Amino acid sequence: MLLLYHAMGTSRSLERLQRYVSGIGLRTSLKTLKTYSAQYDWQARIRELDDAQAESQQAEHIQLVSEMNNNQARLGAALQNVSVQGLRHISQNPAALSPRDTGYLAEVGSRLERLARGEATTRQAVAHEMLTPVVYNIVQLFQQVNNYDDGEQRQKEFAVGCDQILEQAVGPLGGNGV
Repeated sequence: MLLLYHAMGTSRSLERLQRYVSGIGLRTSLKTLKTYSAQYDWQARIRELDDAQAESQQAEHIQLVSEMNNNQARLGAALQNVSVQGLRHISQNPAALSPRDTGYLAEVGSRLERLARGEATTRQAVAHEMLTPVVYNIVQLFQQVNNYDDGEQRQKEFAVGCDQILEQAVGPLGGNGV
C-alpha cells in the first residue's frame, strides 16, 4: 500500500488511495489506511522514498552530464582534427573541401570543445569573464582612494590606478594612458 501511496505523487491522500484500491477490487477502508499510515509512519517513509528517488535522479543526471561533456569534448577535438586535415588537403587539392566548410568545422569544433570544458563560447561570455575582475578592481580602487582628503591626490591616484588595472587586463595602453 505504501508504494501505491508514494506513486500517487504530491497530490496523494489517503482518501484517493482508498478510492484507487477499491477501484481495483481491494476492500480496504479509509480507517484501515489511516491506521496503517499512523502505525507505520508513512509520512516519514514517503519522505525517505522521495529523498532516495531525488538522490538517485541527481546522481544519474550528474553521470549523464559528465558523459555528455566528455563526448562533446571528444567530438570537438575530432572536428578540429578533421578541419586541420581539411586545411592540409585543401592546400594540396583546393577542389576537395571549400575553405568555408573547413572554417565551419574549425569553428564548430572549437565551440564544442570550449563548451565541454566549461569555457566561454560567446563574445558576451568572454567579455563578462574579462570585465568582471576589472570592474571589481576599479571598485576596490575607488573605495581605497575615496579615503584621501585631497581631491587632486584622489583624482590622480584613481586615474593612475585605473590605467594599471586596464594595462594588466589588456596590455599596455600606450601614449598618454588612453
